[in-house]
Amino acid sequence: MRLRSRRKRNYTGIILGILVIIVVIGVFFGYMMDRRLKSSPEYMANVVAYVFKRDGDYALLLVNSAKSEVKILYMESKKYLYDPQTKAYLSGEGREDDLDFFNKTFNVNADYEYYINLDGGNIIKFSTALLGKRVEKLKDLVNSLRTRRQNILDSFKVDSMAKSFRLFSNLTSPSILKLINSMASYVVSEIDEIPTVTNYPVKIIVGKDKKKEFYRLYISEEGKEKIIKFLSN
Repeated sequence: MRLRSRRKRNYTGIILGILVIIVVIGVFFGYMMDRRLKSSPEYMANVVAYVFKRDGDYALLLVNSAKSEVKILYMESKKYLYDPQTKAYLSGEGREDDLDFFNKTFNVNADYEYYINLDGGNIIKFSTALLGKRVEKLKDLVNSLRTRRQNILDSFKVDSMAKSFRLFSNLTSPSILKLINSMASYVVSEIDEIPTVTNYPVKIIVGKDKKKEFYRLYISEEGKEKIIKFLSN
């Protein structure tokens, strides 16, 4: 009986020893992975812009690490938005065109820019991976990001997230971690009103045969200056 109890104690000690080693190794690798991500140029950048698009709705999240703040600009049903001064046009047709609109119109000029197209089922895939739940509206997604808590396992998960988001975004592992941590710890402010000259896009027909048509939703000069001031202060 004594021999068996000694063997049980020995086995228990060995198992506990192995568990401690596994935990130490896991903590070490977690620390190194977290350090690798947070020391990257993308994570350490002062100003980072995230542009989310969802069926004609947009959300710009401008992260300013120097000020420890996130500015959020919502633009609901603002497809065809047009700036007469710069002639920048929010076409909704692709990353380059949409990012160009934000840079020219609102002087974003971030160190890094990320574009996330959440049309169709992309928003479900994105929200499930990042938030652990299904979200179908853009504003609900951003609000959920604001209340999401930082997790010790985030550094382990962002690599797989970046791969799964690759088809509809240019997000990277450091940029995802920066988004999570910034929304959780920085001061967040938002604006969701963009004054426009008309409430709806204006249909414009051109050409001799009048067969060419396009739409413009003109942003007002007052509205533009209001947003520039909000994003820069």
